[in-house]
Amino acid sequence: KAQLDTRSVSLTQAKLKGVLAGGALGGKLPFDLTTDSVRFSGAEGSLAIVNALAKLANFDVAQTKGSATINGDIGYSLKTSVLVSNNLRAAANIAGRAVRGGKANLTLTGALRANLQGQSAAFSNLVIEAKDLNTVGVAGTAKATGNVTVNMKSQVVSAKKLLFTSNLSGANLPGGKLNGTLNLASSTLNVGKESLRVRQFTAKGMGLSATGGLNLGGFNGTPTYDGNINVAPFSPRKLLARIGETAPRTSDPKALQSASLSTFFSGTSALLKLKKTKVTVDQTTLRGSASIANLRQPNYKFRLRADRLNISRYLTPEDRRKAATPGAAVTAAATLPLETLRRFNANGSLAINDLRLAGLRVSKANVSIDAKNGLIRVTPARANLYGGTYAGNIRLDARGKTAQMSFDEKLTQVDVGALLTDLKGKPALTGTGTATAKLRTSGVNGQQLISALNGTTDFRIDNGTIRQIDIVRSICTLVENARGRGGETRFDALTGSAKIVNGVIENDALSVSSPLLRIGARGIVDLPRDALDYRGEVALVGTCKGQGGRVRGKLAGIDIPIRVTGSIANPRPSLDTGRVLEAVAQREIERKSERITKKLQEQVGEQAGKVLGETTKKVLP
Repeated sequence: KAQLDTRSVSLTQAKLKGVLAGGALGGKLPFDLTTDSVRFSGAEGSLAIVNALAKLANFDVAQTKGSATINGDIGYSLKTSVLVSNNLRAAANIAGRAVRGGKANLTLTGALRANLQGQSAAFSNLVIEAKDLNTVGVAGTAKATGNVTVNMKSQVVSAKKLLFTSNLSGANLPGGKLNGTLNLASSTLNVGKESLRVRQFTAKGMGLSATGGLNLGGFNGTPTYDGNINVAPFSPRKLLARIGETAPRTSDPKALQSASLSTFFSGTSALLKLKKTKVTVDQTTLRGSASIANLRQPNYKFRLRADRLNISRYLTPEDRRKAATPGAAVTAAATLPLETLRRFNANGSLAINDLRLAGLRVSKANVSIDAKNGLIRVTPARANLYGGTYAGNIRLDARGKTAQMSFDEKLTQVDVGALLTDLKGKPALTGTGTATAKLRTSGVNGQQLISALNGTTDFRIDNGTIRQIDIVRSICTLVENARGRGGETRFDALTGSAKIVNGVIENDALSVSSPLLRIGARGIVDLPRDALDYRGEVALVGTCKGQGGRVRGKLAGIDIPIRVTGSIANPRPSLDTGRVLEAVAQREIERKSERITKKLQEQVGEQAGKVLGETTKKVLP
């Protein structure tokens, strides 16, 4: 129905029906347009359409099938070229390529204000929702709300208060589900400049909460990006559980309970740079910068520093006390990942102010790493520990069928007792120690690396004690039932050098000196079998307290046998008591014979006295 005069045109119950088809559509689009009324005012220069409704039934366009409806009231001003719809609504039920072979029910509501002359449009209170979504192993609902402005002249799309929410599940999602939100406070897409700027975002999901900003560029050439991100404290253990992964087994069950991250980032499709980075894990804070080049075969560069790190907390209970130095940590590995090491390319440094490693307390640890195509150098590695210092150079070559390693390590002026207390619980030795080791080995696992260990080492410990045995007291007790004090042997210096052949330490020059005794020993430490066997001789150079020097006299010139056996962690020192008593008895016989010989010489003459004296020695008990 139509009414026409010079000032206005009115239509009611208008209908238009047809089908669009052709190359651009890639299919067919049936449409059915209706409206309650259409009013055009020439005087006002306006067009008003009430309850416009477009039905797109059974369409098949670009390999996507479905049906859709669009309706709302539309107003248009010829004077300003502004089109307005304050109650725009759309709904679609689609399946196919647009939803990657799946299906979805889509709805859209909002208000539209478009300037056709200015080629711009603004959507306010926009709500887009996908219900009954089922595509690529993902099902559920997703929703977006906000305000969007499009300027076709400048090719700029800007948005404010964009909020994306999801309630999805499926096998292709980490942990089988994704319930989260993404809030973009302000963002701008410039198609002409190929750039996207997100001034501030907030993302929440899987127990994580992150804020930051993002800039993207170079969409049609070399992509670039930069921005910042801050991840609020979260529980790594809970996160792993949410994504269906098992948390690593750690000696401390309270490890991996808290973490956070903040960093500024930039890069391209082949490069990622991080600066002003701060990472916290439990009580550790890591700061510095890093970069990753060639993401397909990464090349890492980093300069990092940490305030404190207790590595022992994150080791398995079995591995917690295996490694005392970086070199020992390498040989303690179960199986070396040679393929991974061959692909590992890195150059950087790591400084840790307070380090706990295998129970040891280390301060001001510094490590420099240079790795390229399987050749890895850790040089230098430095640290302060137990009143002294550690310095080491480590080389690992994983380019062949087995790993080739070399170590050059040195401990200087270290409190041996404190170190062994933290490492083993009960120190078998105390003192101030200095040691060097130049070693080489090869293999693919810890056992092979230990069995193939070769090299040299030397050591010196000053002003210390040998725990678990007081050698002087033990000897005095055997000889004269003398009373000793304490259960240890004090010494001024303990020195030695050794060569290592196939994991066996051969020590031919172990020496202990003190005001009361001298010890010379030789023996082996069998690393593959965790066993040691040392044999030596003790010579007393002092006296047993309370004995007036009698014991020293009885043992003067006698080398007393001593032996140390057991494991590396629990050595068992002991004296050959039988040989000690035998030597003392023999010395007493010699002394008695000398006295008798002297008296006989005085009485019967020198020559006859000697003969009688030798005879007496043979019959004395």
